[in-house]
Amino acid sequence: VIRGNADLWYSFRAVGAERWSAPMNFRGIQSADSVNTPSNEYSPFLYCIGGTPHLLFASNRTGSYDIYDASIVIDPERRSISVTSVRPLPTGPDAVNSPAREMSPCVAGSMTVG
Repeated sequence: VIRGNADLWYSFRAVGAERWSAPMNFRGIQSADSVNTPSNEYSPFLYCIGGTPHLLFASNRTGSYDIYDASIVIDPERRSISVTSVRPLPTGPDAVNSPAREMSPCVAGSMTVG
């Protein structure tokens, strides 16, 4: 049983640095497109498509847990993140989101042989 409200947080650490920056809640940087909501957000997974960072995560904002994709901009020099869009992944029989609870998103790595 999952109870309460879980949010996603982020932190920075420069290469070679011993410490991480203080954790920051995504609520502090949100606009109309929200990562954190009054519902639960779990299981963050960061990946890039064509150099654009994306954050996959699970949320029960519509009742059942589904996977969401947030396009983000990361500025390591300023230690800042901005969210440009948040959308649920497709739902249906042959889609990522189904009537079941999707809780742990990930993107498998690819390898070119040849």
